Amino acid sequence: MLAGAVSLSRVLLICSVIAPPAVLMELAAFLGPAAAVLAIGGGLAGFSPRSDDGPDFSPKNPLEVMVVLRFALLLAVMTIVTRAALAYFGTQSLVAVAFITGLGDLDAITLSIAKLPSSNVPADAAAHAITVAAFANLLAKTVLAAIAGSLSYVVRLGVVSGIATLAGVAGLLLT
Repeated sequence: MLAGAVSLSRVLLICSVIAPPAVLMELAAFLGPAAAVLAIGGGLAGFSPRSDDGPDFSPKNPLEVMVVLRFALLLAVMTIVTRAALAYFGTQSLVAVAFITGLGDLDAITLSIAKLPSSNVPADAAAHAITVAAFANLLAKTVLAAIAGSLSYVVRLGVVSGIATLAGVAGLLLT
């Protein structure tokens, strides 16, 4: 849950640096409430008892050269795919590209869409595509947790993710 909150917050941070202000305002309405719900859910989950029979997880150093090169390659491919989809199919294609890409990586598609010129992509279309990628990424994390985690954790994560999604939709509707 905290990983989801960090991911959504990171998207907002990235877009605050490189995206046009209108995109950031649209994204804040979607992702801000969802990130808050995930952070609260993650904080509350810290108080629940844990079982010791879960798999061991030791993360790798994200600054290793191969990790950085893989991300650079993924970013280059996503930039090309995003621009090609935009050129051939229009702004509606960004949502499909964002969903598929968001299932595996959120940062590359966020950077690719946020860097698109605002003359080519309206702010609301860019924000919707990034939001779809963010929620696709959240869905992928929930599925991975269902595969690797305990049933009680999966239920908690599913409920909190559902509430976070509703909070994001409510944030959009209230703006």
